[in-house]
Amino acid sequence: MVPNLQPFAFQSDDIEIVRLVDIGADTLDRVKVNDAADSVLGGGLVVGSTYLIGGVPGAGKSTLILQWAIRCGVNALYATAEETKEVLAERADRVGTRVNTLSVVSSNDLASVLERAGEFELLVIDSINEMSFGDYSPGTNFHLVGCLHAILEFQEANPNVTVIIVSHVNGDGEIAGPQTLKHGVKCVLHFVFDKQGNRVLFSSKNRHGPVGISVSYEMTEKGLIVVDKSEKDGV
Repeated sequence: MVPNLQPFAFQSDDIEIVRLVDIGADTLDRVKVNDAADSVLGGGLVVGSTYLIGGVPGAGKSTLILQWAIRCGVNALYATAEETKEVLAERADRVGTRVNTLSVVSSNDLASVLERAGEFELLVIDSINEMSFGDYSPGTNFHLVGCLHAILEFQEANPNVTVIIVSHVNGDGEIAGPQTLKHGVKCVLHFVFDKQGNRVLFSSKNRHGPVGISVSYEMTEKGLIVVDKSEKDGV
């Protein structure tokens, strides 16, 4: 028996159709980090986007992101679950200066950090692996996915807050955790050592920029300084 199907009722929504040639090339609001990394990012951090950066211990991920937070000039919150506020302050003195646009909090309670972060323009979470969330055991796949979902929900409610997530890597040098972490963010960055012992920044995913540019840094007593920029994939 053929079912008695009702005619489909089209509901007209207010949508906009434009010609492709009439769309601007890049109208995204960006925050410059004010070093060569802006080229890796595609012109700076896109306001409201989520960035994930991973690298081996000792590469200098925290130093790099702290330099960005100091130099970008926006109201930023650096949330560290791995160091004290005093250690961050000492590093800030070493790499540049303390600026009144940067605040810090030493806590591994992600929910409490997100509750306060809405008043800032940039949020750094260092690291997602050490943050506590719900009843999940830190570092497990369920924990990492839960943390990411909480961060993304926070950004839905606070669309002008840009988030940088620092992550550990596994034994193979890949960002620790399930692929969901990479799929859920707009940009995946890697900070690794090259054969000369310098640090290299590049992206393996960037929704708002290229993936074929890398920047080399040297770690000095005053922090990371740029030594080379290359338009080659990876390192």
